[in-house]
Amino acid sequence: MTRTEIDTRLTALAEHLRHTATATASQGTPGGIPSGTPGDPVTARAPGAGHPDPRLMSIWEVTTWVLDISAEHLRRVLRAEPGLPQGRTAGAAAAAPEAAPEDGRGMRWFTPTEVARLRTHFIQVRAGVSGRRNRGDTGSGAGLGAESGGGSDGGPGGGSRPVPLVVLAGPLGRTGRTTALLHLAIAATLAGRRVLAIDADPGARLTQVLDPILTPILAQNLIQHLDPNLDPDMVGTGAGAVGPQSDVLGLFARGGLAHLRRMNTDRLDRGEAPLAADPALTMAAGAAAAAGGPLRATAWPGLDLIGAGPGLLLADLRLAAWRRALRGWQPAGALRSAVQAVAEGAAAGPHDLVICDTGPGLGPLALSLIGAADLVVVPMLSSVMVPGADRAMSADLAALAALATALQTQRAEDQLLAEALGLGQAGQGLGRADGVPARLALLPAAQGAGGAGGGLSVPGGVLLLPGLPFVPEVAAGQVAHLYDLAPRGAARIAYAPRRDACEAAWAGLAGVLGL
Repeated sequence: MTRTEIDTRLTALAEHLRHTATATASQGTPGGIPSGTPGDPVTARAPGAGHPDPRLMSIWEVTTWVLDISAEHLRRVLRAEPGLPQGRTAGAAAAAPEAAPEDGRGMRWFTPTEVARLRTHFIQVRAGVSGRRNRGDTGSGAGLGAESGGGSDGGPGGGSRPVPLVVLAGPLGRTGRTTALLHLAIAATLAGRRVLAIDADPGARLTQVLDPILTPILAQNLIQHLDPNLDPDMVGTGAGAVGPQSDVLGLFARGGLAHLRRMNTDRLDRGEAPLAADPALTMAAGAAAAAGGPLRATAWPGLDLIGAGPGLLLADLRLAAWRRALRGWQPAGALRSAVQAVAEGAAAGPHDLVICDTGPGLGPLALSLIGAADLVVVPMLSSVMVPGADRAMSADLAALAALATALQTQRAEDQLLAEALGLGQAGQGLGRADGVPARLALLPAAQGAGGAGGGLSVPGGVLLLPGLPFVPEVAAGQVAHLYDLAPRGAARIAYAPRRDACEAAWAGLAGVLGL
């Protein structure tokens, strides 16, 4: 096959990916609130509003889990404060976002941005502060705002300590990592935390859920990763060229390029010729440092995303090659430093939490992410969590054992490097806070509503988080996560305990991280 034929096929592949993702994003979920039957769970959406299909939240949901006030009290406040978001009725939401609010007899619905403004208002009222903005409120709902976490009080995101990095990992596929991350990240955002989600899975399901518009943009990364010397403007991408967009590989590359510069400085001091940079390294680092950076806002205020694309399929090969070429370079330390810089330097304000999704397997990409993490969370299906099961024959528990072995190997390598550098303790100077190695936590997934994996015997030193619920609509592929549902009528009876379980899982994680 000639080079021209290869370029032609790669261009056709990128165009196909772009067309498919664009068609999916344009179809989306029908605007407004489907009528359905009163007892059926539905997906509430608002047309337009600056992001594909922003989620609508009912006044029942807002007052039960976000504001912790009664619906009647919220209605009284809205009548007294016409400048606050007034919401909309089901019929008005389907007709137009700017329609008039309910007359007191119907159910009001709010966008996440409107909920952010309401939450900020009530935080200010409770604190007795008038006219002063909460840290998380940018005037456009860029963050829900943390009641306790401010940059000046030493709380999360204030710069007094590194932003915690949580990595959801596991050697096997289809164990619920992405779904678990979505539940935890959105729960944290609704609790007032600014969250940075990183999609390090080449399958890119997290990216497809949180930012479907990004998928066709990242399709071009496949061509650039396969041939870094190819001019992006020469790639056939339909109406126009798409600019570079960084994924997690770009964060590694930034550290790798800085390490190469230090190596070349030393070589020049010794009178030796400098080493040439791998074009893939330069390209990835340049995308990560491009204008606007790698962050993209999502429909959930306060939740930002570093997306994934087909280019991550080559991440393991790239990392292995870079580590061979860059003597002494530690990908885990480089990643952690880059993540901290991105999380703390976000334009909308520093993040309180970074949470990362990974693909199946324990290749260089996954191991580097695990090595950079403060906490490694392993979702496990409920069938494995049943006490008395034949754990010796369980593929899930065998995978857990493999992950534990990988963690131990990573810690041993860190310790050897620390001793060689005279640091004394593994982790210090290598990017991890205070030299403390990553901890391992199990997260029961697909439990019965309110389940928490009770009765499970876990190895010493391994944490057990409250379990996430089984959501039939997620299992059936109707929605991507529980927070995409807007139940009405009788459906609330089944929804409420599942929502409580998601909130409890986040509270358990926040307690472990000290947030």
